[in-house]
Amino acid sequence: MQPIHSLFRYALLSLVVLAAVALAPSGARAGSSSDIVRESMRELDGGGGRVASFWWLPQEYWEQVAKELAIPAAEQEKVRSVFRDYLLVGAFEFKLSTEKKPELATIAQIEKRATFYRNGEEVEVLRDVNPELARLAPSLVYLLRASLSGLGEGLRLLPLSNVDAKGNPILSGGAKGELRIEYRFDEQGPAQQVYWRAPLTAIAGAKKCPTGGEPLEANFSFCPWHGVKVEPEP
Repeated sequence: MQPIHSLFRYALLSLVVLAAVALAPSGARAGSSSDIVRESMRELDGGGGRVASFWWLPQEYWEQVAKELAIPAAEQEKVRSVFRDYLLVGAFEFKLSTEKKPELATIAQIEKRATFYRNGEEVEVLRDVNPELARLAPSLVYLLRASLSGLGEGLRLLPLSNVDAKGNPILSGGAKGELRIEYRFDEQGPAQQVYWRAPLTAIAGAKKCPTGGEPLEANFSFCPWHGVKVEPEP
């Protein structure tokens, strides 16, 4: 018989995917917030009923959510100007207790267990952020938190710096780049890794193999079947 924590884990993943689809706005297409959420979800299994899930939520995600929620134009402009300076990672970790109820990790626990790398450079979680980011993010992350149902209360939002020395944004969901997390469920445990390699297909659109016509992810430079260079769809 399959262990109860494995069954719970499978049920959790099904819940996340199905709820994200249900919360997608009518007529959702590639580039909707739910598309970005599905593509950006990463999961780690810590054993013993412990699971950690992560979402990289790039600036394009927040702009799309602002449109879907139809917030005022002035507020949407603030999202465009403020959120580009940050990398925001949604995360939660849970452990199935002896009562079969999930024990949710705190933001301090997740931060201690995670090390973040932006284009290979280590970056720390910020202690202070723009007040407008702090004001807008909780309402805009509503769709993702709601898609997690009862586990949504365990979703933690971790802000990282995303500006270079000249004040320009470094990483976005629509241009080439990489975000990586090393995560240890226990202080002496092995480091597990999750990656996001941009551009994300839900943001930049799919590519197509010029030889065979197969659809390819936006971050593919070459077709893995034909070895030919590929370009974005027009």
